[in-house]
Amino acid sequence: MLAAFIAIGGIGLIAGLGLAIASRIFYVYVDPKVVEIEEALPGANCGGCGYPGCSGSAAAIAAGEAPPNVCVASGPEVHKKIAAILGVEVKETEPDIARPGCYYGVGKADLKYLYNGIEDCRAAMLLNGGAKVCPIGCLGLGTCVRACPFGALSMGPDNLPVVDTDLCTGCGTCERVCPRHIITLTSNSKRIQREYTTDECTAPCQRACPAGIDIPAYIQAIQEGDYLGAVRIIKETNPFPLVCGRICVH
Repeated sequence: MLAAFIAIGGIGLIAGLGLAIASRIFYVYVDPKVVEIEEALPGANCGGCGYPGCSGSAAAIAAGEAPPNVCVASGPEVHKKIAAILGVEVKETEPDIARPGCYYGVGKADLKYLYNGIEDCRAAMLLNGGAKVCPIGCLGLGTCVRACPFGALSMGPDNLPVVDTDLCTGCGTCERVCPRHIITLTSNSKRIQREYTTDECTAPCQRACPAGIDIPAYIQAIQEGDYLGAVRIIKETNPFPLVCGRICVH
């Protein structure tokens, strides 16, 4: 019996020494700052910072490749804590929030067919580009809602995404998963300063029109009351103007 105990003890001692030696041989140095920064981050791993999770973000911050406030899922207090770890100052900026750009639900829009399949917008897009005739309209299947790691999105009564601005962190997950790209990240200041406007008409009908109709001239003719002239502008490239009326979501 004693010999068995000694044998087992010897095996355990040898195994322990082997593990100790292996830990020394295969030891990987980790910067203590990276560990501290990762502990300060929320751990959401949302990817909104542009890095593969909070570990990648922490390594980039410690290496000086990213600013202390690169994490969009955390607030000013976390940014200040990370800045203190690095011994630098951080300048806070106005956070972006998600903003859906479609205002016509499936019930109000013209449809190519009635979709009855997987409740995922990306899957629906594989079937002739989705059920909606409008090529830039929300498909209303809630892929963005399920993808949001912070529960900031919900589907409204018209099957369009609704953003809870108090919960939205601007991580961009919803923007990335939307196959129609109707969700963008923006802030109140950007909208007020009109940073996203251009000198030319960017109406959905102009962007999606396969006939290349001169939409600005058409709208100008309508404003001037020259309705026949407006029709002639359409007929320059589209001999069947009624088509425009049938597919326009307005």
